[in-house]
Amino acid sequence: NANKQIRVTATSPCGVSPIRIFYTAAQAPITPATIVASTDNICGSIGTNVPVSFTIPKVYESGTNNATASSYIWTAQNGTTNITHPNGTGVNDTTIAVTFNSNFSTSTITVQSVNDCGVSAIRSYLIIRNNPTVGIISGPTNSCEYIGAQVLNATYSVPANVNINSYTWSIPSGVTNVIGQGTNTISFQYPAGYTGGSITVTGTNGCGTSSPRTLSISRLLPAVPGNIDVINTQLCPNREYSYSVASMPVNATSLLWTVPNGGTIVSGQGTRSITVSYTTGVVDGIVTVKALSNCGVSSIKISIVKLAPCPAGPSTQYTKGVMGTRESEIEMKVFPNPTTSFFNLQVIDNVSASLINVRVLDVQGRLIKTIMINPNKTIAFGSDFGPGVYMLEVNQRKEKKVMRVVKY
Repeated sequence: NANKQIRVTATSPCGVSPIRIFYTAAQAPITPATIVASTDNICGSIGTNVPVSFTIPKVYESGTNNATASSYIWTAQNGTTNITHPNGTGVNDTTIAVTFNSNFSTSTITVQSVNDCGVSAIRSYLIIRNNPTVGIISGPTNSCEYIGAQVLNATYSVPANVNINSYTWSIPSGVTNVIGQGTNTISFQYPAGYTGGSITVTGTNGCGTSSPRTLSISRLLPAVPGNIDVINTQLCPNREYSYSVASMPVNATSLLWTVPNGGTIVSGQGTRSITVSYTTGVVDGIVTVKALSNCGVSSIKISIVKLAPCPAGPSTQYTKGVMGTRESEIEMKVFPNPTTSFFNLQVIDNVSASLINVRVLDVQGRLIKTIMINPNKTIAFGSDFGPGVYMLEVNQRKEKKVMRVVKY
């Protein structure tokens, strides 16, 4: 038996000698140390005959250089693996090379050390066959901007994964200019008439194919433009107005404006703001705006236009929202402008001490509020107003002042 002792002592009338001990040389083998694999990912080796190495250090007697194992027993999944012994099957059999066929499933590699006294406990290494996984697809979900041959490609991608050999994208029928199939990034143009659906991607390696990752694609019509803001930028005889909306509508690529007879768009067609020049005669009609995209057209927004004919003779000029004569006797100050809360208003009149009437109108000319203010005094107003554009109008001694104010 291993690890036994033979002990002897000598005895005489004077006493007993110290013990002499003889240790038997036989010793059961020690359990091998941790198995180390040449790679943590075996997917690239499944079905390829490319081996993966598994190694342990040689088993020695504790605290010595005496080998206690004369050989080793290695095992792997039966029927799906093949083991070779690069260093032979004796005392140096501390490394094996394993190939895996396509039917391999999650299992363990095991090893035991062996000598004349017996077999050690088992040391094991778990090999997991994990199918690859793909990340979330990123890219545009509205197809409208990418329909037709004259547009940019829509580009979709998933995070690159070094354990995936190839990617397979399922894309809508009829798409054109496809670039990147097989990689983690693909781009293409949607066909005319595309109404929506989804794209999917899977990743493949030696372990198998991932679950599909899907992204829904819609056909989103442009939203209706917001309210039209109107500013008279120049008076007769070369009268001009600007028309604008606060922002480009959602899903729109451009805006289409129309003006009534007697009006000409000077600049800005397709953008959020246009400048319109009107003739000197009567103008009666509407300005319209609608949002456009490759998928269609929104409903329209309307601003009514009613302009009287220009008077004969010279005209005053309109600058920065203020209408006045050459020699102004009154001055209107508003601050802050624009604001998010309220305005401070001061009307300076050094000629008269009588109350001054100020009208607040919306951009359609509707009366919102009437304010009475003492000359040269400051009052606050507008805290009860909603966000929008307003016009302040003062008529004093045949002099008219108009100022545009904005609340966000």
